[in-house]
Amino acid sequence: MAKTHDDQLELDQDIALERLTLTLQRIGWILLIVLLGLAALGLFGSGPLSPTVRSSEGGEVRVSYDRFERRLMDSVLRVRIASGNTIQFHRSYLEHAEIKGIEPPPSGVGSMGEEIAYSFANDSPGPFEVEFEIKLKNKPGVARGSVRAGDEIVPFWQMIFP
Repeated sequence: MAKTHDDQLELDQDIALERLTLTLQRIGWILLIVLLGLAALGLFGSGPLSPTVRSSEGGEVRVSYDRFERRLMDSVLRVRIASGNTIQFHRSYLEHAEIKGIEPPPSGVGSMGEEIAYSFANDSPGPFEVEFEIKLKNKPGVARGSVRAGDEIVPFWQMIFP
């Protein structure tokens, strides 16, 4: 590194180090601004980036939920089925989430292999929507799961922040 000497103030200057410091400082500011922008858009909670809707290939099942959640916070997962009266969750998701409430309440709950099935008293022939109040309970990371109604499956994931 080339050091120069300022004759007026009698200070040593390291121009290369000053340029490196300025460059690193600018990179830090840019990263901070990007992170704040993503946070404002919902990367770490509610915001326009967080809500999402996933549907099955045939469109019979639709799941609405927040993609980014906080650990131990209550959340809502909405499942809409075009026909039928049974919604099944894969156990892999239920290892991460505790179901605190279901609206409307199920008429029955049962285990079907790797899935937990919730049956509802649905007499109407049209679409049917169920709201699951959940609490993500595991450590931070990605919670993966799937919802099935009939033969159609909707895989989904949620990022859990501390």
